[in-house]
Amino acid sequence: MCYAYVLQHKQAIFALICGIISANIALYYKETAFAMIGAFAFVMLVCGYRNFSVQIRIFNLVLLLSSIVWLVVYYYVVLLNKQGDGFYGETPYNALLMVGKGFFYRLDE
Repeated sequence: MCYAYVLQHKQAIFALICGIISANIALYYKETAFAMIGAFAFVMLVCGYRNFSVQIRIFNLVLLLSSIVWLVVYYYVVLLNKQGDGFYGETPYNALLMVGKGFFYRLDE
């Protein structure tokens, strides 16, 4: 929303700052947000480099750097401190069995 507002109103610094803060909150709220925000910023930097103002380019660069920082922090905090050999959410059971149990558990309630 902030991005669309800034494209229409060229001097909207406050909206860019709100967009950066919102994006950083989303990054640390859900793990996969770094891929969406990073991809968005990268594509907008590459494809719209000549078409957008300096403010928009800086905004995209800050979003891309935020995604990279999140990835580095995740690597050092989570992956390096991992104690087991298994993957995240790994179980010794068949995946189809787990989906079926989850489905029927919901029906039982």
